[in-house]
Amino acid sequence: MKILHKPAATAGQIVKDLELVVAKNPDVLLDYSSDSDLFVEGVKLRKDIAMLEITDKEERAATAEDLLSMFRMLDASVGVVLQDSWELLNFVPFNDGHIIRYDEEDGYCLFGLDNDVRLVTTQQIEAEVKKIGDEGLPGYEVVPIMHHGNGLRAYRANCLRECYGKLCLCYIKDEKKESITVGELLKEFPYCAEFMVRINGDFYTVDVDKNGIFCSVAKAGGKPFLAIHVGEMVLDPWRFQELL
Repeated sequence: MKILHKPAATAGQIVKDLELVVAKNPDVLLDYSSDSDLFVEGVKLRKDIAMLEITDKEERAATAEDLLSMFRMLDASVGVVLQDSWELLNFVPFNDGHIIRYDEEDGYCLFGLDNDVRLVTTQQIEAEVKKIGDEGLPGYEVVPIMHHGNGLRAYRANCLRECYGKLCLCYIKDEKKESITVGELLKEFPYCAEFMVRINGDFYTVDVDKNGIFCSVAKAGGKPFLAIHVGEMVLDPWRFQELL
């Protein structure tokens, strides 16, 4: 699992925040609402990242005191994200640096969530495209490129779709369009904040190198195109549905 955005929260910060919460209400639950009421039920450690796991069953939810005990067992420097279904969401710190607050008036915990830490944003893609600065770039085709064995494999992309709230570059057989151009890709950016690539029904993040580069101009048959370097799979929809 490759993390592209550093987690804003650490286990040490969560411990400090939960200590303040527990002093006021040890039995309070960490809940938030998207399509339904969701609750934090525990913590899972994976590859040096602590993931707060979610449940829609209130009886399985962990209290602030339960969570404090769990986090006290972790190294203070471990990054923390929230795992909501298949997404790994970053926290948004409050202006004072706290991640979690307790609202004494209404009796519940407050915390903010941001984008998936494994996905680039459309703003990042736009910034990288602008760095390339090729005058003819808006007309170039956008081609997903994936490492395959010892070589690279290029995939045709003829469609842009919003899937799971993300902008997805994909191929759809019944779509009449030949291919997506850079100009068309950029036009879709105001509508979605995060980006994925769909290949054979699975969804992937981009592959960011040590210099932060994940797209580049390449040529095939003398024709230039914008290569989007495809990274690891972040969602297998069939497996995701089985878990629901």
